[in-house]
Amino acid sequence: MAFSLSDYEIAGTIGSGGFGTVYRARQKSLGRTVAIKCLAPQRIQNRDEIIRFRREAEAMAALAHENIIGIFDYAYAGGNYYIVMEYVDGTSFGDAISGKIPIDISVYIMEKVAGALRCAHEKNIVHRDLKPANIFLGVNGQVKLADFGLASFLREMTSQSGIAAVGTLAYMAPEVMVSPGEIDTRADIFSFGCILYEILSGAVPFAGNSLADVSYKVLNAEPAPLSPDRMYKPVASIALQCLAKDRERRPSMEDLHNVLRSMIKEHTDVSSDTLAAFVKKGTKKTGVSSSSAVTEVQPVTKKIYTRKYSAIAAVVFTAFCIALILFTIPRLARKPQPQKTSSFSMIQKEYSSDQSLSTGTSQDKRGARMSQDGPKPLTGGGEAENKTGALIIGGIRPGDTVVVNDKRVDVPDTSSGFRMPVATGHYRIEVRRSGRIFRKELEIMPYQIVRWNAEK
Repeated sequence: MAFSLSDYEIAGTIGSGGFGTVYRARQKSLGRTVAIKCLAPQRIQNRDEIIRFRREAEAMAALAHENIIGIFDYAYAGGNYYIVMEYVDGTSFGDAISGKIPIDISVYIMEKVAGALRCAHEKNIVHRDLKPANIFLGVNGQVKLADFGLASFLREMTSQSGIAAVGTLAYMAPEVMVSPGEIDTRADIFSFGCILYEILSGAVPFAGNSLADVSYKVLNAEPAPLSPDRMYKPVASIALQCLAKDRERRPSMEDLHNVLRSMIKEHTDVSSDTLAAFVKKGTKKTGVSSSSAVTEVQPVTKKIYTRKYSAIAAVVFTAFCIALILFTIPRLARKPQPQKTSSFSMIQKEYSSDQSLSTGTSQDKRGARMSQDGPKPLTGGGEAENKTGALIIGGIRPGDTVVVNDKRVDVPDTSSGFRMPVATGHYRIEVRRSGRIFRKELEIMPYQIVRWNAEK
């Protein structure tokens, strides 16, 4: 059966961030509660963001494990992208740490996460954004690893160029900052060590007051020594091994899993019931966090690891500032009209009066129109084509040929130009005239009118 928004009734918002919004919904055909992740409207304009969103769905679909959020569907409908996945009623591990979760329960949780990552690594999938906020704890004692939005298949990473250093800085491995195109499963192991260190000490190992400060410490500083109870010394030892700058010195995920499993078996009596009791006791409801706070800790000795890393830290921070400027200026120049509601809300308002997601018959007529990177931009058609903006091309002469996204468009024989309704997205425009070609690439934001003179 084709994906249909009308099969889902929205019950509320679980959480939102810069990348998207997650809704709690009831799937009417099966009578079950699900989570629906919707890509943020501003992200739809960027092909890389669409690919990242699809990669998350592919990574989750490739992994069948009791401690990884399950995926039910991935689709394009109603002008946006959706991932329908398993709903976990509970809290995040990040909130649980803030709520002073006992260390023995935290070790139990990390043993489950180690099993999930072990499964992912065996399938050559690197999570790349492991942090407490991406680990969900259910009221029934479930432990679920989520948010594979940055996950990469190793075979793809080795062939890509220009890969950006992405992830959450406080849990990011040094090699991710220095050589993001060459990372492997050992980057997840470093992040895993950061979380172990945090549950044993109460703070992340590399804290700071700025991006530059945290970056410098990740690349150059050694974490402060751990002084846990005697029972947890094996966990502390392997946590510090995970934080080795040289990734060759880090343990495998299998070693991590075995140490934690042995720890639980020999020294604790924690079970899923123990975890369930803690979650039910009053922690905050599950939310989706787009970032993690960097907590202040006692100063650590600024021991320089190598002069190379010191120089790299400065380069990384300078590159970050330049990239931020280059990214901001074009966005300011475009001045898109502000959106008052999310695309998900607009779909609900347009097609439903009872707060259910329903697109009516137009959804069935439109279809998915999926390509390798998602649906192709709309360049004409009936009212069901979700036209949300307009493209105006001036300087058109009789006999000119206009091509939009490799598709010829019929235009009137007039020098005053013409206007065509289009959906939001990336457009490649050509005006062909007597052997000459005028080209333009541009982004059209929701409800934006874009003008271009073909002769300029």
